[in-house]
Amino acid sequence: MRLITNIAKFCHRHFSSLAYLLIACSLFFSLGMGVRPYAEKLNTSWSTKTKVKVFLHRMESAYAAESLAGFYLLLDRDFENFLSFKNSLQDEFLNKKNLNVKFYLDTILTEDDKVFSRIHWYKKYSNLSGSLFKTKGSSEFLFIAKPEKLVLKYIRGDNPFF
Repeated sequence: MRLITNIAKFCHRHFSSLAYLLIACSLFFSLGMGVRPYAEKLNTSWSTKTKVKVFLHRMESAYAAESLAGFYLLLDRDFENFLSFKNSLQDEFLNKKNLNVKFYLDTILTEDDKVFSRIHWYKKYSNLSGSLFKTKGSSEFLFIAKPEKLVLKYIRGDNPFF
């Protein structure tokens, strides 16, 4: 973080504001502060269970950061009811704050490129007036194993995101 601050000060002194903005944006995304952490390849030598746990952690992070772009990178192109899910997620990010969800992996079954998992989760958030809410549930996630990554195909049961 100190490196970024020093680079920003240098750019501010020596470049026009447009150049400064371009350099700052490129640093932001190249150093992994944009959506990159959600799109990184999974280590192919990891077990399926480890891959799912890493995926769930990335999903927790994207949700807490309210990163729509990061979240979409985790979904399959054919995610079930994508437009409805997208709209509900956007509403969630607009109408709630301090979003946190924690996933706990219960079981995994694999068949070809499909990974079925049973998950229970806990969620807490604040509404716009500051009231704190807690909720919990259990879901079934279907992941599709692509080369070096997993993507979420659908959610059954309690939806942890809204």
